[in-house]
Amino acid sequence: MTNYMEQDNYIACEVCDTLHHKHHLTGLASARCSRCGTTLYRHVGLRSADRELAIAFAALITFLIANAFPIVELEANGITTRTTLIGAVLNLIDGDRTLIAFMVATVTIAFPFVEMMALIYLLMPLRLGRKPPGFDLILRTIQAVRPWGMIEVFMLGVLITVVKMTSLARVIPEIAMFAFGALTFLIAALVSFDPRDLWDLADDTIVRITALRLHAARGGVSHEPTMATATAGVPVPAQAPQGSAATRDASHPPRRPQSTPEADMTTSSTPGDSSTPRPGIGPDSQPAATADATTAREPGSKTSQPAPAAPHTYLTAARCGLVSCHSCGLLNRHVPGAEKEVCRRCGATLHSRKPDSLSRTWALLISAAIMYLPANLLPVMHTSSIFGAEDDTIMSGIVYFWTSGSWPLAIIVFIASFMVPMLKLIVLAILAGTAQAGSRWRPIQRTRLYRLVEFIGRWSMLDVFVVTLTVALVHFQSLATIYAGPGAVAFGLVVVLTMFASHQFDPRLIWDTIENSGQHHD
Repeated sequence: MTNYMEQDNYIACEVCDTLHHKHHLTGLASARCSRCGTTLYRHVGLRSADRELAIAFAALITFLIANAFPIVELEANGITTRTTLIGAVLNLIDGDRTLIAFMVATVTIAFPFVEMMALIYLLMPLRLGRKPPGFDLILRTIQAVRPWGMIEVFMLGVLITVVKMTSLARVIPEIAMFAFGALTFLIAALVSFDPRDLWDLADDTIVRITALRLHAARGGVSHEPTMATATAGVPVPAQAPQGSAATRDASHPPRRPQSTPEADMTTSSTPGDSSTPRPGIGPDSQPAATADATTAREPGSKTSQPAPAAPHTYLTAARCGLVSCHSCGLLNRHVPGAEKEVCRRCGATLHSRKPDSLSRTWALLISAAIMYLPANLLPVMHTSSIFGAEDDTIMSGIVYFWTSGSWPLAIIVFIASFMVPMLKLIVLAILAGTAQAGSRWRPIQRTRLYRLVEFIGRWSMLDVFVVTLTVALVHFQSLATIYAGPGAVAFGLVVVLTMFASHQFDPRLIWDTIENSGQHHD
């Protein structure tokens, strides 16, 4: 019978699937994968939960203010126009640009609001030692909407629009502009908190509160414990955990990992040495080699990180017959032949790898590449004034900023609206192509490229936000009116499709070839 208490002492890297022994951390410490450098988990305790709850409340209040008041006001020849974010969205709908309106509304209004409300809903009961109803579903919702919240990109779009409008009219900043500026910093602080850590925090909270209540019922404590009295810190381990590579073939029956909390983590096990305590895949396994995982210390620590071992020496969850839940990160025993496997903690459907990852990535990538041409060739804005009509493409807007002396904004728009989408298309094609070909070429560098694509994906929406605000503001009756062009729709689709493509790509495919070749040489 599988001992889940021992199995839960391990964690698999979500990028390369390497198995690591899990330790409790304190302070600002975090644990990183020694194979690919991905952050595995951070310390989450009462203080971090309280801080996130306070930030969520502050962000929610600021968010409501930002959407209730105008962002900016334009004044030209005695005519004044102003707009709110919601007003800008409604203006797009009136101009038959419903698709752009939907994209802007979801990434700047709906998704950030859902995340803030969901965090408040989860964190408040946890502070009292209770797990709120629907905890798993709400937390998975946070994970789903977080990558799509783009308040900080929208704020940059506001600043670019303000600079652009100074040549047309007198620009007067309104309350919402400052509110969005403050909200940008609050959201940045909020997203630094990994929602996956809430599952561990909830488990620890319930266990500690239950233990203290039992102790109180037996006469040990005379008062009802709170979260503040139930939580205690655990020191950061002196050395990083170990992972080991199995010598058995993947077709052999899977065995569970053995917890060895008493093991000296600085000791390297050797083949055949059964006396050395180590986290293997079972008491009958003979590890071929070991590899240290990296535990990031408190700021100021001078402990050097161990040099990574050869790729094939790392033990992965797949080789142990384990599947890591993509939602909560818990390791589950793989059941061969099962029609559907679900996580025993959060109920999410389990997959050892994302289903049809490469085919879906290619389909989305090709679609984005097709839309990239009209996005750059068709006008994103159409201007109608007493001087005639004019169409502006993305490149013409960049040229306008450059010739008008706003070269820093020209560079920002050029990078975000032209270079970033092209870079994403090229990098995703390289990642999907090398993974499909089973290439062993530079896996660490390819992993870094994947992280880069994930990070910069949202910033391509910058031009869409500039168009949205410009269209909403420039309505000076017969003097000048601006409408969103078809290029804006195509460009928005490029951004969304490339983000979906990067989410569908499974980075563990980069390392599977390395792992398989390592098994072959074992």
